[in-house]
Order: sequence, then structure tokens, then C-alpha cells
Amino acid sequence: MHKIIASYVKQFVRENELCDLDEAAQFEYFVNYCATWHDAVEAFDLERIGTSDNDDGIDGAAVILDGEVITTAEEAREIFKGLGARRSIEARYVFCQAKRSESFDLGDMLKLGTGVASLFAGNRDMKDEVLAEVAAIHDVVVENVSYVANGRPLCTLYFACTGVWNENNGLRGRAIGPTIENLTRLGLFHELAFVPVDRDLLIALWMKTREPVKATFSVKGTVALPAIKGVSEAYLALAPGREFITNVLTDQDGRIRTSVFEQNVRAFLGDDNPVNARIRVGLEASGKHDRFAINNNGITIVAPDVRVQSDRVSVTDFQIVNGCQTSHVLYRSRDKVSDEVWLPLKIIEAQDPDVVAQLVESTNSQTTVSAAQFLSIRPFTQRIEAYFNAFEDDGDTERRLFFERRTNQYAGQNIGRVRIYDIPKLARAFAAMFLDIPHIAYMYPTHVLQDRAAQLFRPDHKEHPYYTAALALYRLELAFGNNYVPRKYQSYKWHLLMLFRYQMAGGSMPGFDSGKIETYCKPIDKALEKGGKASAPPFINAVEVIEKVGEVSRDRRKGQRYTEEILREVKSKFKKKLGG
Repeated sequence: MHKIIASYVKQFVRENELCDLDEAAQFEYFVNYCATWHDAVEAFDLERIGTSDNDDGIDGAAVILDGEVITTAEEAREIFKGLGARRSIEARYVFCQAKRSESFDLGDMLKLGTGVASLFAGNRDMKDEVLAEVAAIHDVVVENVSYVANGRPLCTLYFACTGVWNENNGLRGRAIGPTIENLTRLGLFHELAFVPVDRDLLIALWMKTREPVKATFSVKGTVALPAIKGVSEAYLALAPGREFITNVLTDQDGRIRTSVFEQNVRAFLGDDNPVNARIRVGLEASGKHDRFAINNNGITIVAPDVRVQSDRVSVTDFQIVNGCQTSHVLYRSRDKVSDEVWLPLKIIEAQDPDVVAQLVESTNSQTTVSAAQFLSIRPFTQRIEAYFNAFEDDGDTERRLFFERRTNQYAGQNIGRVRIYDIPKLARAFAAMFLDIPHIAYMYPTHVLQDRAAQLFRPDHKEHPYYTAALALYRLELAFGNNYVPRKYQSYKWHLLMLFRYQMAGGSMPGFDSGKIETYCKPIDKALEKGGKASAPPFINAVEVIEKVGEVSRDRRKGQRYTEEILREVKSKFKKKLGG
């Protein structure tokens, strides 16, 4: 492998604690991450996009709906169900093949294209579970294609190696062209791309995952606001619409920067949303462009670093916390925006996550917003954060995990993503392990908070079981990543968390508001105390329960009845431990 690429792969492996994998598997993880990150807004599970040995020439596959990596058909179905009649979302498929060689191979490139075509052509006898789930998600997308932006999904194939791509090698005509033609004949995609990723492009993709989002744009009539507690600087200003679209809303590839809306509590509601339709009409009617600044509430930008120099503003690691709808309509109507369109802005420099959270809530209070979206400012989640941080004070680096109350809270701090738990991921782990609902955690990765809101993050709960659930998931994911536990059981990990709790602590569990819950968690914590292979045996014991019940179809595993079967078997296997 090329030395520079090897160095970056080593850094990636260290941060994600995949050191015990062979080099080929490490490189596949690396390529999958770089390619998928490019289109994903939220963090995603690497193991849920990486394929097995039965991969049909595909090393990684992901379905991304409006910037969110979707891993089950049920989750996709829930997203479409909640859209409403007027909204559309972008659907994108990403497929990767990674080779460590320094040359692009015709056969391997064609194999990637054939594998993708086979998946979409109705070949559902696939042994690889990730690919089978992608096919099932695609069926849901097709069922709801009227809600998909542009009427069809987008599809990108990445073939990566560590050599240098040469346009004169003939592979564009012999491999890329025929693959695009073959996939185009399926009539499934709005846009298709086959990207040969050589070492220079791979380095560029990797560096993008490390770089903060920056923008510099012109302003007019800047007014500095008086001193505000917790806010370093704050300004009111007007920005020229066309330049704002180019410099702030658009990335280097000409696409909208979805990542800058992570802290906006609402996704884009679609062109047909009444408010967005009015904004669009105002932009399409050129005679009304000079009224845009008084007819629109504008955009609020928050960043930890804001620099104002005369009529120019620079922002780093910025978020648009209010104005998601305006931003998307501007981007979609960018060809019609004239020099007369001016955009009202609030530009705020703040680093305190509590101040940012309150700002998000106050600027988005015009319409109803789910309470779950504001969990980050609840006192209990602040207590959980302090509990996680206490391990740093104790010098316990082996069990040090990070609770991310606010999006990108730990960005740029050289912390492996595998150690970071945001609110949805922590809720998912806790619900699977302690609420006995692993089937819901499996089916609806982003909806546990909604389904079990009354049972999660309650102010009378103790913090300890939340940390225990995170530590268990952390150890289990590393066990899968390094193949200490067979990877074919990755999709059972939520059931394994529940099984692990039962076998280590028993079935008689005190309430989460009781001091006894900490005593209950101690044998679980003890089993997880050491990392690496040392923490794998209890999970392997839990796998035996899965094997005893029998590996099942995805549809069966997703239901409560399967969870009940698992519980009956674990109570039989660990009868003495569970008290008869």
C-alpha cells in the first residue's frame, strides 16, 4: 500500500480501534467511511455498511435519505410515513469496492458494476445481510418514489485503489461506460456516477472528513449587538443572496452543505410546503427581488469562530440553526436569484453548548417541535455528560467514553468516533439492554426516542445504567470490528446487549431511580472492565443463545415475538444465575 495512504489508514484504524483486523479489511473500512461520509450528515455505524465475504464484488453499501444513513427497511418506511403529502427527500445509494493494489483492474471494476446491477435487477437470493437490507430499503424507496426528490434516487459507485488514475488507460470506455449504460437501462436512477478513486482523490476524501467547514462572505450594514452573557460576539447584517449561496450553502462539488444544518431541528420540508412555496414564488418573480430582505425572517448562523473585517465575515465550524427552509429554497432557486436579493442574517460567536442549545430552541419556537429534539438542554443529560467525563478525572482511559449532548461537540479533538455516544445512540443502547426492546432498537435506529420517550432520560433516573449500556455497546462493536465475535452476528448486537445483561446481572432488576441499580450494574461493568479479547467471552456466550434459538429471517428478528423467544432461552440457559 502507498505510504501516505497507509499512514492515513493507520490513523483511521487507531481512532476506530480496528487494530486487530487484517490490512485488507482495514482498508475496506477506510474507503467505506471516506465515501459515505461525503454524503452523510449524521454519524453512522461502520459495520452496518461493510459487507461480508459474500459481497458480490461490493465492499460497502449505504442508502442515505436526506443525509441520514438508513440501515433497515422499517426505518426507511417510518421516514417516508412522517413526511406528509407535500415534502420530498433526496435518496442516494453509495457502493464501494476497495483494492490495496496500485492499479485499476478491469475485471474488478466490472464486477462492482455487475454486483450493483444484480442487486437492483431483482436478485434477492443474497447471502450478504447488508446487501439484502439495501435491497429491502430500495423496495421501500420505490414504493414511496413520489416523495423522492427528482422522482428517482441518485446512485454513486466508488472503485478505490492506491495507484494513480490515468484517463488514457481505456478503462473509462471498457469498464465505467458499460457499467453506467447497464445501470441506466434499469430506469431506476435520476443520476448515476462511477468514480475511480485513486490515491490523490482518496487523500482528498479523507482530508474532507478532518477539515472544519469554513466560509467567507460579503455583508452590508453590519451592526454589533451589545454584550450578551455566554456570547463572544453577535451581529446583524445583510448578505448578497447570490454570493451567500455560492460561498456558504454550496460545497466544492456544487451540492448543498447538508452538514451545516445538523443543529437545525427541522429538515427541509420540501418545495411544496406552503411557506417554502411563497419563498420560491418571491424568488421567481424578478420584480419582487428587492423585497426579499423585508419579506423573509432570514438566517441565524452560530460558530465558535467568527471574524468580521470591514464588509467581510469569516465563520469556521458554523451551523445554520434557523433558516433551513430559506437556505434550501435559495439553493434550489439559485439560477433565478439576482443581485437584488439580500438576506437578513444573525451571526453569533458562541462556544458554550448550553447557550447554543437555548438559541436553537428559541429560534425554532415558532412552530411545534418535539420535546425529544431538545433533550440536550435537560439537566439530566447534563448529568450524564458529567458522569461520562468523570472517567477522565479518574484517569481511566480504557473505559473513557464521550457523551455528545450537542452535535459535533468533540469535533477536532482527535477522539475516535467509536467512543462518542450522542443522544439517539445512547437511547438505543439503553433501550435494547435495559428495556428489553432490542427489536425496536434494530428496526428503528432513529425512532427509539419517540417510541419510548416516557422511559428515557427521566430526571429521577440514575446515570450509571446509561454509561453501562454505552460501555457494553462499545466493547461489542470493537469485538465485531476486530472479529473477536463472528461478524455474521452484527445485526443481532441489540439482542446481544440484552442477553449480556441477563447473563451477567440476572433478571431481577431494580428501578432506574433506585440506588440499587448501581449494584445491579456492577457485574456487567466488571465483565466489561478490560478491553480487547478479554471482554469478548460473555458476548460469545450470548451468541450461543442466538444459535440455540436459531438464526432467523430479518422479518422475524424484527418483532417482539423473537425477543420473547430469546428471553425464554436465556432464562433457561442461565436459570441458576437468574434465580430459577
